[in-house]
Amino acid sequence: MPLDPKSVRLNDVLVGGQPVGYDIPAGILSIAGEEFTVDRWLETRRRIDMILKRTLSPEDWKALREKLAWLGKRDRLPQELRDYEQPASHAASSFLTRNLDIINSLDGGRLKKAPWWLRRFFPLVVAKEGHGNH
Repeated sequence: MPLDPKSVRLNDVLVGGQPVGYDIPAGILSIAGEEFTVDRWLETRRRIDMILKRTLSPEDWKALREKLAWLGKRDRLPQELRDYEQPASHAASSFLTRNLDIINSLDGGRLKKAPWWLRRFFPLVVAKEGHGNH
């Protein structure tokens, strides 16, 4: 692949002894002397991942996914590019965020159902009694 301002070439990333390159205007990846469209590369990568998933033990596959998620965080990939990361199932509670220091400083107490006159405002309250006491 000829090097021009509209191409990217990674001389330190060799596949088959040849650098990996990307021709921006054409949208073509050059890997090991072969040219791939982005769609073809993504399909190839998906198929390679499937080979690994089918041949690794569940523990090894999980470790690989965790390692890839860590690598994505380490090199500061944008969130949408971290495809090995479990998406958040729900947003963090603003209550916990605002009150985390106070909650962490408590030496005891437990959550219990609010008294009937408070249930309209709060589903739970923190009781003073220690864990396991009623």
